[in-house]
Order: sequence, then C-alpha cells, then structure tokens
Amino acid sequence: MTDTADTGPIFPDAAATPQMFDAADWRNLPHGHYCAVYGDGHPGGFNIPTAAEVASIGAPDHRVITVRGNGRIASIIDGRPDNNLDDPTVRGFVRERINLGASAIIYTPRAFVRGYQRALLDGGATQLLYGYRKLYWWIATLDGKEWTALELAQDLAAEWDALLPPDRIWAVQWDQQPQLGPSARVDVSRVFMEFRP
Repeated sequence: MTDTADTGPIFPDAAATPQMFDAADWRNLPHGHYCAVYGDGHPGGFNIPTAAEVASIGAPDHRVITVRGNGRIASIIDGRPDNNLDDPTVRGFVRERINLGASAIIYTPRAFVRGYQRALLDGGATQLLYGYRKLYWWIATLDGKEWTALELAQDLAAEWDALLPPDRIWAVQWDQQPQLGPSARVDVSRVFMEFRP
C-alpha cells in the first residue's frame, strides 16, 4: 500500500470539510468515512491492513501513516510523543516525500510543533525542508473542541510559540469515540483541505 497523491487547497467553507477517522486497529474505523490507516509499526502495536481490508471499510479515500519514517508508503508521519522518532528520521521522511513530489504531513500534538519546525530548519543540508510547499500539519488537540485552522494557528502562536499559517494545517484531531480517553477506540479529525485533489 502506498500514498503518493497530493493534498489540495483549503476548503472555502468550513462546513464542507470532511471528518476523518484513524485507529491503531483499522477494524475500529467506521464504515464509509475518510480514514487514515497505519502502513507500518511496531510488532503488536498496530494492526496493519492490506489494500483489500482497507477497501472493505468503504472509505471514500484513505491516507497511510508511518511510525518508522517510511515516505515511500505513507504521506503522514506519526513521530512524537507516541513513537519517539528522532529528528533525522523526520527530516528523512520529508526529504523522501520531496523526492516523490508528494505531500508530507506531520501528525503532532501542539506541544511538539515548534520542535519539528526547528528540526526541519536545521537539516544539515542546503535544502530548506520547512519551506517545502507541500508540507502540511495534522494537529492533535484531543480536547473535544472542534477547532478551525485559524483558531489553531492563533493558539499555536500565542500558547506554544509556533508560527504556523492556517493554510499549512491539514487537519485537527479533536475527538475520540466512544469518548475521550484511554478507552477510546477511534480518533476523530476535521480535515481543512481537500482530502486529495
């Protein structure tokens, strides 16, 4: 399973943006909705679906997540804090996506945005990874508040010392089902852009 398609522009109407679901076990994903599935992972940590299994949930479309930094199979990297990927791995993921000419999406809680930005500016190469025009962010708040991209950008600047334009925020992961907390089975996100063009 690979994920090389591009991410489109921001929706002009927030009400038109799709909900997306993700889960460590793809079998918890609701049928017929946009979703993100894991394409790799730690043994016993994630249930990795086959292409046929992803098709069986009837999603209009899906994205693939890597927890190992594999940009060939995934457009989304899930690094800190859950998978504790180091800066060179994150930079390598973004570089790989650049070489493919494809979007790179960094999934992260607000507290780690600034650190990722620093890591992408300090890549030890002439290439400025942070300025990549197809670099987007999927921000986890998991606070039950359905944020807008503008609200998130303002909060990141005011509370987390991270300047991130709203048009770089691909989605917010704001809720879980059946409820917020450790017994949740699936995460809920609002996507601020076209899922794909």
